[in-house]
Amino acid sequence: MKVIFLDIDGVLNSERSIIAFAYKAKDETDEPYGIRFAKATIDPVSVGLLNRVLREFDARIVLSSTHRSHFDEPDRLKKIQEYLTSLGVEGDRCIGFTPKLHTMRGIEILTWIEDNAHVYKIENMIILDDSSDFLPIQKEFHVYCEGGNGISEENYRKMTRLFGREDSGLILL
Repeated sequence: MKVIFLDIDGVLNSERSIIAFAYKAKDETDEPYGIRFAKATIDPVSVGLLNRVLREFDARIVLSSTHRSHFDEPDRLKKIQEYLTSLGVEGDRCIGFTPKLHTMRGIEILTWIEDNAHVYKIENMIILDDSSDFLPIQKEFHVYCEGGNGISEENYRKMTRLFGREDSGLILL
């Protein structure tokens, strides 16, 4: 199984999309402001690039973003899947979320892998994030997104290489 450890802020939304769309977060809904803000400022191009990698490689998502804290039990995973779907992401591909250990994100990712190794056979992984607090052994799997722009064409190409496809220079498949 191919897994993408997914951050949201700076990856699926960005300074660019926040400047363009933050005014939409003022809409009156009963959702907490953090959720409403994320939905309003999501970057459709970043979401499209992520969804393309998910489909092309039949990959799965593990949410490593602080957004995982927006949801409580019962049915936390289902709520996260619905949330990702509301952002335009293929939310049904989400199989879990990292634990909140109040430490570096790399340790939270490693803990999730260790806790779930008996359930999922991870062939390959990507850590899609705009931060860099990962363990040295995770650096080769990190796809750094510039927080000002979200997922870029260069990030898309790196993800496809990490999942085993040689870069032909053509992306219209």
